[in-house]
Amino acid sequence: MTLLSQGRLTVLLTIIAVAFAAAAPASAGPGDDHAQGTGTIADPNAPGTSFQFNFNAIGDTDSAKGTLRLVNRSTGTKIRGEVICLQLEGPRRAVIAGRITSIQGAPPYDSVEPGDAFLLFAEDNGKSKTLPDSLVPFLFIQEPPTAELCNADQAGQSPIERGHITIRDR
Repeated sequence: MTLLSQGRLTVLLTIIAVAFAAAAPASAGPGDDHAQGTGTIADPNAPGTSFQFNFNAIGDTDSAKGTLRLVNRSTGTKIRGEVICLQLEGPRRAVIAGRITSIQGAPPYDSVEPGDAFLLFAEDNGKSKTLPDSLVPFLFIQEPPTAELCNADQAGQSPIERGHITIRDR
């Protein structure tokens, strides 16, 4: 006498296979662009100080998801945000926009608060030792921020002092 009949064993194996498939980590589907970075940039609003940054965005245009974190330890400013759009401009440049979710400490602009917009222009210069990656962040009032922000034109470059940016067009 067997513990499981052939039919029950097939059902059990099917249930186990489905459970493993559901537990597998989700990966980006085809066409999902990706931009991420971490490092330090000069804070234009507090000369002589810098922002530590960390961002991650994945998706296509207005279906992107991700996070932003800016910290200026000298001024006590901590900004967090959620990504709402990602637009690649070629294989190494990205426009990322979203909503500020929290500000702690002195805000870099007096009137910027949670719910307002952020806009990042990021450039990945590959493994170049002479040309650093760059990140240009903007924080401004626009309630509610929309995916149209990702159609903005880049204004200037701001080389990162330390860190690395990676942009992938999938």
